[in-house]
Amino acid sequence: MTAIKISVVIPVYNAKNYLFDCIKSLLDQTLSDCEFIFVNDGSTDNSREIIEKYQKEDSRLILINQENKGIGEARNSGVNIANGEYIGFLDNDDFIKDDFLECLYNKAIKDDLDILISKTILGRDGKFIIKDNRFEKDLIFDKTFIKKNIIPNLLRVEDLFAVWNKIYKRSFINETQ
Repeated sequence: MTAIKISVVIPVYNAKNYLFDCIKSLLDQTLSDCEFIFVNDGSTDNSREIIEKYQKEDSRLILINQENKGIGEARNSGVNIANGEYIGFLDNDDFIKDDFLECLYNKAIKDDLDILISKTILGRDGKFIIKDNRFEKDLIFDKTFIKKNIIPNLLRVEDLFAVWNKIYKRSFINETQ
């Protein structure tokens, strides 16, 4: 079996209107050594059935069903079973470009990064805004900086925008928990 390069965790709550775009963008990735962990957080619509349908077609989709515990607990449930060298996150209404994971993974491996932050494109229905992160581009921060500035920001303030425009080395997440 091929080693998993990236695990993507997707909390799901009543997302039937968005899941197709999300799932399709994951299945179309140019990086194939991935797993996509959908955490159904007590949805009352047919989100679960939609994921199960695609799960039958592609073994990279993993489904966890749990009672509604909120997005943070859903993400944690996914992280707890993730096998990837890196972990990324999406919200259930997100979709990504076909080469997104491959580009992030190649850069992270090349520079042995614990966290890699990407630009994001916000929008739907043909209206998009590109948003940069607040840190300087192409800088590599050491673990001390990350632990002091980035991790607390993500956990408390989240003005680094969101968890879903980054990939995190799984071993780094395990060290900081």
